[in-house]
Amino acid sequence: MYLGMEIHTIKYMDLKEAYENNTSVRSLAELHSCSKITIRRKLRKLGIVFQSVDNTPKYIDYLPMLEILEGELLGDGCVNPSSKSSARFRYNTSSKEYSAWLKELMISKGMEFGPDYEYNGCVESKSMSYRSFIPLYNKWYVNKIKIIPEDFKLTPVNLMHWYIGDGYLKRIQHRGMLSKYKYPCLATMCFDKRSIQVLFREFEKIGILFKEYSVGGGKCLIIKRIDDIPKFFDYIQTLPSELTDVYGYKWNWVNEDRNL
Repeated sequence: MYLGMEIHTIKYMDLKEAYENNTSVRSLAELHSCSKITIRRKLRKLGIVFQSVDNTPKYIDYLPMLEILEGELLGDGCVNPSSKSSARFRYNTSSKEYSAWLKELMISKGMEFGPDYEYNGCVESKSMSYRSFIPLYNKWYVNKIKIIPEDFKLTPVNLMHWYIGDGYLKRIQHRGMLSKYKYPCLATMCFDKRSIQVLFREFEKIGILFKEYSVGGGKCLIIKRIDDIPKFFDYIQTLPSELTDVYGYKWNWVNEDRNL
């Protein structure tokens, strides 16, 4: 039975303490193999009062955070409709540090979030539903498939977020030896040819040339000219100090030992 038997063995005060320490009803239900309705009923008996849910979609001015959203959408971030009139921003990452940093950044710009959900070593975060995200969704998705809008503009902010989330460094073979320098790569396997052309156009504008590169059955963009590597890192600027321990290696593009 879905309601499960384990719920009858839960100590009432332990349940209340877990909830008051910000464990979500959903997490408690999953932990004890029962329904959320059962957890809520038990908590009500302990004096917990649940606020009524306001299903009216909220409004948020996303322009102050647009470059961040764009950078996340270039990677694994998504905007998903939650109804015909509203949508949520969602992202997942294997780095708890990055998840916390990004959420704090977005909250500082006015975005609200529900509780995080952890699974298979990843952290998933979802914003509240906002009616102003529907135009953003319509711009970045065609037939539910993510694209890069024709009027997309590359900036240091959106490129840095893309590189943090979906970029990496790769050494290439040159005259039988691995290159001393590591070339920045950006994963693009989910984008169509037209979207890739938009990216090429934008990279050309800032004087950094990329080319398509096949890797592991997918595709990425890799810097074409060695002289453009330092230009790339000058453009996206320094990694935020809070993320140095997690992603500092992505900025370490010089190998002193060519034999490594």
